[in-house]
Amino acid sequence: MKVQASRIDLSSSQWKTALGSAIWVLVVCFSVESVGEDRGWLDIRNFGATPSDNTDDALSIQKAIDEARRRGVGVFVPKGTFLIGSTLLLPSHVRIRGCGDLSVIKLCDGANTNMFENADPERGNEGIEITRLKLDGNRGKQDLGRVLEINYFVIRTKRAFRCRFQDLTIVNAPGDGIANWGGQYNLYSRITVVSAYRYGIQLQGAKGFGPVRANTVQQCAAYDCGWDGITLGHASDNEIIECNAYRNGHAGIAGDRANGVRVASCLVYENKFYGIAVADAALRTPPHGWIVQSNRVFRNREGGIGVLNGAYDVAVLDNSIANNDGEGIRIGQDCHAVLVRGNRISRNGRDGIRVLGAMAVQITNNICWNNGRSRRGAGIACLGSPRKPVRMVVITGNICFDNQRVPTQQQGIRAIKDEQIIIQNNVCPTPAHAGAPSPERASH
Repeated sequence: MKVQASRIDLSSSQWKTALGSAIWVLVVCFSVESVGEDRGWLDIRNFGATPSDNTDDALSIQKAIDEARRRGVGVFVPKGTFLIGSTLLLPSHVRIRGCGDLSVIKLCDGANTNMFENADPERGNEGIEITRLKLDGNRGKQDLGRVLEINYFVIRTKRAFRCRFQDLTIVNAPGDGIANWGGQYNLYSRITVVSAYRYGIQLQGAKGFGPVRANTVQQCAAYDCGWDGITLGHASDNEIIECNAYRNGHAGIAGDRANGVRVASCLVYENKFYGIAVADAALRTPPHGWIVQSNRVFRNREGGIGVLNGAYDVAVLDNSIANNDGEGIRIGQDCHAVLVRGNRISRNGRDGIRVLGAMAVQITNNICWNNGRSRRGAGIACLGSPRKPVRMVVITGNICFDNQRVPTQQQGIRAIKDEQIIIQNNVCPTPAHAGAPSPERASH
């Protein structure tokens, strides 16, 4: 039997990335286990921690953390599963590293506590690093009543600055996977959160801890979480880049009173609310300054991208939005200063783009097709009311075709109860020419 070596391209970027990551893990594990403290790492086994022995290793690991901080070295977690029954406290500049998913720290049955916290939440800590570990919150073995009341976290930091959390797998969190309260300039990279009871990753400006600012969530994944996959609240100037958020119980990515947020190049699908939601749940502080760009958003239950609750100064640019049960993009009541440009919106259950009681909205250079598949829908719909008319909206340069599941009822652009609306230079067929090879140019 001949093997066709040409089928495997060893020069491809995927092979190089995967091979490089595997070699790096092997090098780290071998070097640290071989020379231990000589290379600046303290092995937790030297402090009494024993893998896979069903005993509580929290005190041993904490001793290693405290000694590492005193000596200015790192903490190494070798291969195996280590159980903890109490919270590990992280001082500033501590580094904890393992061998990827081979190094597991798991919460003991009935521990009912957070797994990691920073040591000084009042004054804050900085420079904490946790990398290459699997963290198991053991949610099924915690007291559900206490979990509902208190909300336990796998990692929770308060006033943490310039910290790095990278290459982590977090499973079965009894509350949130990772929570950052009032932290700034932190990096969350290549983290996967699976089956958290509430949020996968939460950046929250909690009361008494100030806003959460200038953090980056990059190449992370959150799925099968009970609430939002990735969420921001009372936050400003944060980035969510190249992340995956899917099959979550609410939104994939959401902001509640969060400003200056950039969500770019993410894959968001099969969430029970909007894929990406810009909102203010309390209806007190509308979010603003969002850029939602170059994301793929599909098969979400409520809709693709929701700009809601009076949000303003929002740009929705160059996204691919398809097969959502509701609208592709929804601009909600009292929203204003919204730009929707260059999006490809198709096969959604209702309108491709729906504007409700908003003002100062520009919709330009979008392509909308095959929308309204499950309910009545248009390519672009502006639907006001006597109390909340749509005002000062410009719809220009869009292409809308084959919208509405009944061909004779196709509507490229629909406007009701509108004031000061300009519709010009769009390409969309009239009902008489629905699906025609050369659609008419319509202006209103």
